[in-house]
Amino acid sequence: MPVTLESLSHPVLGKATENMYQIATAYLGRFFAARFYDELEATWFVTDPLIKFNKVVRTPFTTDTPKDIIDATLTQIAATSDGSMSWDVGPSIRSARLEECLHTNGWSKVGEVRSMVLDLRTLEAHMERPDGLTIKTVDDEKTFKQHVDTMIIGFEFPEPIAHHLSNITYGNQFLNDPVVRYYVGYIDEQPVTISLSLLHEGIAGIYNVATIPQMRRQGFGAAMTLTALHEARDLGYHVAVLQASKLGASMYRQMGFQDHFMFDSYRFQRETER
Repeated sequence: MPVTLESLSHPVLGKATENMYQIATAYLGRFFAARFYDELEATWFVTDPLIKFNKVVRTPFTTDTPKDIIDATLTQIAATSDGSMSWDVGPSIRSARLEECLHTNGWSKVGEVRSMVLDLRTLEAHMERPDGLTIKTVDDEKTFKQHVDTMIIGFEFPEPIAHHLSNITYGNQFLNDPVVRYYVGYIDEQPVTISLSLLHEGIAGIYNVATIPQMRRQGFGAAMTLTALHEARDLGYHVAVLQASKLGASMYRQMGFQDHFMFDSYRFQRETER
């Protein structure tokens, strides 16, 4: 494990956060049983053509990367993309040259992703849970399937994405990874909410926080997040990161998270696919 980052002022926190997001993106691709490409020192994945959930994980670009290398990489990604691809670009590689290359190669900026950070030492020791909520750490295939099924409902994935995910045979391929922990929350023994943590780059990343629609606004998401945060702190981590939606950001600020930076979200769409 890399040296644990001690504080929010650590000079590599920004890059570590970007690397963590890349790891989380790759995990998402694995959840979708995607096909991964590792070419030209870049990584991206492509899913079933019916769902077209394709995403760039990482590239070797810096702010000084020449235009011909950027163009060659973007051309190769487009050639395998089934006509669409998305990419969240972090601040360490943003440049006017990259923006120009993206535009000329058919990419458009479609939004932003907010990255937030937390000093885990500021967490209160006591943590109240909503009445009746029981939280378990996933440790077998049955519970992992409950995590996935709750993710499908909680994020309200449309068909055919929901059908695709629910029919993947996961086995135990995710259960023995030492850097990831999955959680499921239950009411009356029924799974209703989830979260997961990634322990990497010397920091703890919180992802996959979701609650099924009929059980929202009862504090379940906060409880699942806090469970992951407290366990990360108990394991010796000092800094947590996550990427928040506009609605989720206010909840995370109440826990002590601070805005860190924004990823720029880009989408490639071939003309014939528009």
